[in-house]
Amino acid sequence: MQNRKITLRSNGLPTDMRNPFRRSKDISLELAPPQQAREISNLHTKCFDREWGTAEIANLIEQDNVLCIIAKEVGKPKAAPLAFAMVRIAADEAEILSIGVDPSERRTGIATKILEEITRRLHAERTKKLFLEVDLANQPAVNLYKQLRFKSIAERPSYYQHDNGEKSAALVMRLDLV
Repeated sequence: MQNRKITLRSNGLPTDMRNPFRRSKDISLELAPPQQAREISNLHTKCFDREWGTAEIANLIEQDNVLCIIAKEVGKPKAAPLAFAMVRIAADEAEILSIGVDPSERRTGIATKILEEITRRLHAERTKKLFLEVDLANQPAVNLYKQLRFKSIAERPSYYQHDNGEKSAALVMRLDLV
């Protein structure tokens, strides 16, 4: 996989309808080195009930068929990532293993930018389909995936077990890349 770093500039328009004065940060998207596993693990813990440990994430990053993209604020190379996405590629298909955006950075367009970069890279690898599972209770994420042309293909009832004991369904989605 090509290790290309791109920088995305904000357009200066408000992106959070709850706060019309909030602006997107200028971010760079890059492949995560294994040395960032601890920071990605910390971010994962902020985003999800189930923790992924540093060793687990480092192991995934080191696999040749796993793509881990992180978003960082431009001009702050030592700062923790604002978002990440991990994708496993198998033959001509790929699956998003996890994607998360720091809660303080949500609704700024970072997730969209990461997903667009992932699909660009997968298209270059001649990947035909991209799959993901999303908690049906996470309506903002479901809406984002639908906006990006992912199609619902299945539902797994009571798939996610939350810390409060409640269960929710997983929605399986697919994006056709060719």
